Amino acid sequence: MADPVNAPSAGVQQVKVATPIQQAVQAAGAKTLSPALMKQIEAQKFNTSEIINPYFRCFLYGDIDSGKTTAAAKFDTPEKVRIIVTRQIEQLLPLKKKGYKAFHANTVTLFRTAVMYPEVIWPEWANIEDRTLVIDDMTQAKDIINDDNSSTDEGVEIKDIRRISKGAKDDMRELIQLSALSKPMNLIITALERSWEVGKEIKISPDLPPSMAGMINADFEFVFNIVKENATTRTLITETARESFTKKDDKGKDVPYQLVRFARNKIPEEWVGRGIIRPREPADLRAVWDRIKNGAVK
Repeated sequence: MADPVNAPSAGVQQVKVATPIQQAVQAAGAKTLSPALMKQIEAQKFNTSEIINPYFRCFLYGDIDSGKTTAAAKFDTPEKVRIIVTRQIEQLLPLKKKGYKAFHANTVTLFRTAVMYPEVIWPEWANIEDRTLVIDDMTQAKDIINDDNSSTDEGVEIKDIRRISKGAKDDMRELIQLSALSKPMNLIITALERSWEVGKEIKISPDLPPSMAGMINADFEFVFNIVKENATTRTLITETARESFTKKDDKGKDVPYQLVRFARNKIPEEWVGRGIIRPREPADLRAVWDRIKNGAVK
């Protein structure tokens, strides 16, 4: 006699087991995505253990005469370094007797060409191992790019600030993200600093519009602030630093303030706290990079 409790009801149909979501997605993808795109997708997958970062990508900013240009150029020898200068060529006077090769990019066309095709400008440098490109400086380049986006190709003035800013940011993204950062080379970009007051803080960061600054800060592993200590000494701030000081108010009373210098660095988690990169470093970018590459203090 059949078990009435476990016997299937005449009105209940058998329910099929649903296909696992992974199989369903794969089946849908196989129908809608082309074989070429699937191949590209496979090529883009990676394990973080496989990451190799053979190039130094640094955004170096500081006050006027803080030694940005010299620190950037001295990352390597004149044979391996090429410099795109956006201001007057006299900006490179500190390197006058050093023999560095430079290109004066004082228009948007020249700047775009130099950043995208430095190998055409310096063919003898194109195949040098561990080559370095210095862009000096991005604050002036920003002004050049903004000016170019202030009018149409027909010469009609654009008055919409948002349109100008978006065009300039798009141009910067094309030049830096999609071109310079994709090349097999070290890249050091300099810029001036700006400061502004927020409550009881004086903040210091790169002198770029917020949208450009956000892109640069996100794309570069190293954003350093270079500080002039005295006539001969320069210091790299490698992580955001706070310094307390007092400032007199309108009544002559001392008021406590903080100076906040923005900086950041990105190294493997297990290296943090080992002294491989210190919060304050002598202005020797090569020494810092050599320690980072070797993962060692010495």
